[in-house]
Amino acid sequence: MADDAPQNAVSASLASIEANVVIAGVEAVTSIWVIYRAQTDQCVIPDLADTWHWSFAFYAVLGLLGVIIAGFALEAAAGLIERAITRPLWGSKSETPWEWYRKYTKHPNLQNAAKAQKWIWKSAQAYQEFSRRRLRILVARNTATFLLLFTLFWPLFVSWSLWLFVGLSASAMFAWLWLDAQKGWNLAVNIAEQLGEP
Repeated sequence: MADDAPQNAVSASLASIEANVVIAGVEAVTSIWVIYRAQTDQCVIPDLADTWHWSFAFYAVLGLLGVIIAGFALEAAAGLIERAITRPLWGSKSETPWEWYRKYTKHPNLQNAAKAQKWIWKSAQAYQEFSRRRLRILVARNTATFLLLFTLFWPLFVSWSLWLFVGLSASAMFAWLWLDAQKGWNLAVNIAEQLGEP
């Protein structure tokens, strides 16, 4: 890429906080807030004083850290569910995706993936395009997982009602979006092979 200058420690650390993790964290924290609110009929957000106090900054950093940790937890759950859906969990073929997944998402071969990675490393435009596609995949997958887990755990705290149907439908919708985004990523990888060397 054009700008090969090393980043300083602060910007490099902040850049490692991916948007998909923050979005997943907001989803997870929101679900905790909704369940707590439904159970206790109390608001989680405290009443803030009219004047500024230094402790507000500390609580804000603590809150951001909580969102990021919750985001990583949701990412971990989504990754485990993705693995269970897309490939055998154990055995000699545990690294080979299921046939239906390879066909539906037009899974690229290793040579195409290597060529696409070269484009990502050498072209700023390819880097931006593949980053956008990757973000779409992860947000859709994480949201599908969030809706599935929230739908399944909600009845334990509140009631069944119509939420089960609505939640599972929304989860299925985002699961389809995730698979479709994965298909788009794989198509871009296969096209990168046809473009030749970057």
